[in-house]
Amino acid sequence: ALHGTSSFVRSKAENPSPQWPRSWGEGQQGFYAGYGIEIGNHPTMLSELRAPGANLATLGALIFTGVFRSDLMRLSAALGTVVFLAFAFGRLMGIVLDGMPAEGIVTALAIELVAGALCLLSLRGTMSHGLPATLS
Repeated sequence: ALHGTSSFVRSKAENPSPQWPRSWGEGQQGFYAGYGIEIGNHPTMLSELRAPGANLATLGALIFTGVFRSDLMRLSAALGTVVFLAFAFGRLMGIVLDGMPAEGIVTALAIELVAGALCLLSLRGTMSHGLPATLS
């Protein structure tokens, strides 16, 4: 049937009326199922996934803010460089130590490398043009 698909996704196919998952874990399971990862409904596992996700979302919002506020441009570029290249480094280490992951993860690696390189180029540009380095 729909092996590897979350119950939330299955329920949407059977009943398309708007409805939130009974728990946020159901939504996360759909995301991870796309990579062939089954996370279950264990609160500790869900917490361990949600905490870094919230951290990444917060950093992403701050990085994105630098697009619109010149006083945050250097900070945003520095954070983007660190975040994206750290993810890429971790994924490359995983490939070396653990083997090749699913195609979606390899695609994410490529996107992270490009985004990290673009942020690094932006950071170098802000440093050479003397833009603010701190929050004001």
